[in-house]
Amino acid sequence: MKTKKQIREWLEAQPWYEQWLENWKEQYPTTRDQTIFWKSLDGWEKNLILISFQWYARKPSFDFWNDVNKKYIKWFRSK
Repeated sequence: MKTKKQIREWLEAQPWYEQWLENWKEQYPTTRDQTIFWKSLDGWEKNLILISFQWYARKPSFDFWNDVNKKYIKWFRSK
């Protein structure tokens, strides 16, 4: 299992990170503060991309975020 630090570093290294974060903040406006944001992830880390926002309503597209989600899950489960 990955730590929050590992997850944060992995996310921040992705080229789509800023778009993902903006989508997250729109979906969960009460987590705009970074401290609250990271605390809100407790127990949801393995589904982080999946629960982030409604993919169909966001850019780029459902297919793009579905691919991101698959890559995240693969990375999350790796040792």
